[in-house]
Amino acid sequence: MSMMDHKGPSTEKRNSLIMEYMTGSTIHGFSQLSRAKNIVTRIIWLLSIISTATLSAYMIYYCYQGWEDNPILTSVAQIPIESIVFPPVTICPLYSSAVNDSLRLSDSSNTSEFLWSCSFRKNDIDEGKVCNRIQVVSSELGYCFTFNNVDITLSNTEGPSKVTGVGKNNGLQLVLNPNPLGLPTKYRVFISEIGTTYSKVYFDVNVTQPGELVFDVHGLHLVKAGQGFAEWNKDREACLFPDQKKLSYFNNYMQSNCRLECGWNRTIGTCGCAPKQFALKNIPVCGEKDLECWRDTMVKVTNEPEDPSCGCKVDCEMTHFFYSMRRVDTEEREYNSAKLLFHFDTHIITQINIQLRLSFFDKVASIGGMLGLFSGISIISVIEIVFYLTLLVTVSTCATKATAPTQVSPAPVTIYSSKYYN
Repeated sequence: MSMMDHKGPSTEKRNSLIMEYMTGSTIHGFSQLSRAKNIVTRIIWLLSIISTATLSAYMIYYCYQGWEDNPILTSVAQIPIESIVFPPVTICPLYSSAVNDSLRLSDSSNTSEFLWSCSFRKNDIDEGKVCNRIQVVSSELGYCFTFNNVDITLSNTEGPSKVTGVGKNNGLQLVLNPNPLGLPTKYRVFISEIGTTYSKVYFDVNVTQPGELVFDVHGLHLVKAGQGFAEWNKDREACLFPDQKKLSYFNNYMQSNCRLECGWNRTIGTCGCAPKQFALKNIPVCGEKDLECWRDTMVKVTNEPEDPSCGCKVDCEMTHFFYSMRRVDTEEREYNSAKLLFHFDTHIITQINIQLRLSFFDKVASIGGMLGLFSGISIISVIEIVFYLTLLVTVSTCATKATAPTQVSPAPVTIYSSKYYN
């Protein structure tokens, strides 16, 4: 058996392709390396190529770490007050424990028995909004009125109204009955964020004395998140939007609602019940003895550090404001009760915008800029590499097939009988 070697495409063909690529490559240094005449020049250019490639890789890594560690960018803008929603106002009658349930505000009560007048004004003209969608909601204080809030007990409405202007002629005006159902009553007033009826700051008011109780809202900061940040936050949940976490007792997620619900759950776990006015589904109603347990446990829970298992993350969008109350004596005696005025005292508010520091395209542009600056690499460079690698693979494959050994079988030998040679 014998072997025959057939010589295919030579090594010079592959070397020729490599030299052709290096000579015409858009990557910095390759053409100089291919034209170098001595070993010293080649080493210099080779070290230059390696150094710039290493430097560009380090710079890209450094930038990437910066993007990961500080992905958020904030900016500040001044916007007119009329561009925001008027904050919800919640008013709760205050009762002693001895008051019968029939004399308390409930979801079946006649609103006019507690609220004598309501108007939402612009330039002292009632716009007919807000007061057409008053909601009666349950809280720790029992049932309360909430004005200009999201739909808690309503559905398919126009939603909260925006601020109409500055000054007491632009805003919400209320007149409360000081003796609903013949019972002298004080009220607790909250001004809160959209989606909640609770605020750490509140005022207890006695409306028996005529005049005006003016609530000035000021020092407003509005935090808004951009679309890019919202998409980025879906998986990471650095903060939470109203629809990113479902609460058991509230329609919308807010950190304050989450903390309140967490406190309720811990108290329910201890006392096994909740006050009747909370109207919590599938939770037993507390009796008189159990109410003491509820109040004591809630005070204890409120003063303790927040339970991490509640997962009450900060809100992605929020409104920070301050408000104060002052009493103004007037000669107007239309009602035998004080008039409550809620309004803003500043034309401009500060909006803080949260957005991604860099979008995907910004990152591509930054990486491409560094690669181009240090090494001259571009999309065309990548295409060149893919093209010449394909040619090299093709040439190598063809050469391998052409140089494969061919097996030659020996010719058959015929053996004749010796009688023919006798």
